[in-house]
Amino acid sequence: MTDIFRQAFDSTATPTAITDATGRLVEVNTAFAEAAGRDPARLMGARAADILDGLPERLTGFLDVAVVLKPAENIVVRAACTTAPLPSGGAVLTLRPAPEMAGWPYQMIVEAMEDGITIRAADGRIIGSNRAARQILGGLTDPYFIRPDGTPLPPADHPAIMALDTGNAVAAIIGIKATDGKVRWIQVNSVLIEHPEAGTAVVSSFAEINTLVETQRRLAESERRFRAIFDHTFEFIGLLDMNGRLIEVNATALNFIGKELTDVVGLHFADTPWWTHSPEDQARLRDGIKRASAGEFVRFETTHTDNDGVVATIDFSLRAVRDQAGNVAFLIPEGRDITHLKQAEDALLAAKLEAEAANRAKSTFLATISHELRTPLNAVIGFSDTIISEVFGPLGNARYLEYVQLIHSAGSHLRDIIEDILDVARIEIGEVVLREEAMNVQTSLDGVVRLMALKAEERHVDLSVAVPTDLPLLYADPLRIRQIVLNLLSNAIKFTPAQGRVILSVAHSPEGLTLTVSDTGIGIRAEDLDSIWTPFFQSDMSLARRFGGNGLGLPIVRHYVTAHDGTIGVDSVPGKGTTFTVSLPAGRLRGHDGGNQMARGLASSR
Repeated sequence: MTDIFRQAFDSTATPTAITDATGRLVEVNTAFAEAAGRDPARLMGARAADILDGLPERLTGFLDVAVVLKPAENIVVRAACTTAPLPSGGAVLTLRPAPEMAGWPYQMIVEAMEDGITIRAADGRIIGSNRAARQILGGLTDPYFIRPDGTPLPPADHPAIMALDTGNAVAAIIGIKATDGKVRWIQVNSVLIEHPEAGTAVVSSFAEINTLVETQRRLAESERRFRAIFDHTFEFIGLLDMNGRLIEVNATALNFIGKELTDVVGLHFADTPWWTHSPEDQARLRDGIKRASAGEFVRFETTHTDNDGVVATIDFSLRAVRDQAGNVAFLIPEGRDITHLKQAEDALLAAKLEAEAANRAKSTFLATISHELRTPLNAVIGFSDTIISEVFGPLGNARYLEYVQLIHSAGSHLRDIIEDILDVARIEIGEVVLREEAMNVQTSLDGVVRLMALKAEERHVDLSVAVPTDLPLLYADPLRIRQIVLNLLSNAIKFTPAQGRVILSVAHSPEGLTLTVSDTGIGIRAEDLDSIWTPFFQSDMSLARRFGGNGLGLPIVRHYVTAHDGTIGVDSVPGKGTTFTVSLPAGRLRGHDGGNQMARGLASSR
């Protein structure tokens, strides 16, 4: 067969074959191979009578006979076959639909359809099918049908059989599972017809929907995962339409009010049990829905009452979700139960207020008792001072004079302690008021330096003071500044052994005024550097007994420095010494003062 005739032969839609003189197939076109459900190469040499049941063994003359094809297991196709003899002794065979298929044009349309079509007789046998049906069903070996959930489909539940049994049209999704485990999903629609030969029959149309089923499976899995997260979160989450009506809500929110989804879905959110306990909150919610529908994020604190009447504090929000065009499509309400958090905050606030009240009571008590102690103590110090001066005559015994001096010294020390306690009490109850003025630093510190020089001399400690002569005036409380320097120098001298050194230096710069007190004393342990600012703190009780002190000096210093908008820092090396640095801001400097009350610049005493 020439190429041109081969192309024409294969392109015709009429199933056509050529046999030799023995009745064996020597040529078949594509349409014939599809009708037979075989590969063209496998048809070559086959007996035509074996392929077309009902075809005579010997093909003589022109014949028109009814034949049956079996393109696949359990599928039967009825057709009419016309034979035309050839000079070689062979014949040309052409197939056309059986008479009951209502004509060849109709068969051509059915054959060209993408959906598979089968006709079953009342006994369940397939008595007709199109090309698509043969392609879908013909490639499987011993298939069996399964439901969408994977369980076997009983024959009685097949749509075609159900249509035959009930007389109604039946539609279903079923799977065709081959022995290799592969499943092909089809959508089947079956309806009864009256067949001209078989009588009552059923026509089934079906199409492969593997992609659709897989998409639905993934969507179902995604929905399952979303629902698991949606329902098991601790937060209340829902979905509202643009009018505020409830579309969806999670199990957490439903369990809170003891309701089912059907009880609340479709209601305006403000009319659901979460909100009906408070008309004020309902109005606030309705306003929030309007604002959220306009794209605004809404958040406020509210309360919900649960099924047992327990009121919970809720952190509530409304967020708009937009579609691809940027328009608000729906709203997501969220609520988080913050009852325990609010209770903890309230408890913390109550504890804070209670602690502050207790602290004020303590400070008031200290101030009161200190005042009560100071009054008689002043009398003790005053009278002992009079006795020491022997204003009314000599004591007559040196031992008495020694005792009175001890009384005066101890009383003065006790008075200093009481003054410190009073200062701390005033600080803690907020009674310290700065009396600020433009002060000359040199003049103000002169008296402090002279007093500390005597103390340093008693302990055989070298006290050096370095103060520039061009310091600007400092806008501050002179009494508090002197107290800062006095406390720092007193500590430095106290904890510096004999032959040690203490240095007081003052400097100014564009950043402000810096006051430094350094010593070569015993130093402070690193782990105690944060604690030295705590009232009554003593890093080592043996040192407290050895050097004295009450642990109030440094807390008082830091408060006074902070009150002047300043900072204080400390650097220390145990066994080598300590340096305290007080920094006051430039805003407190008031130009330069040429006074030279401490023109010596460096005063030392041993």
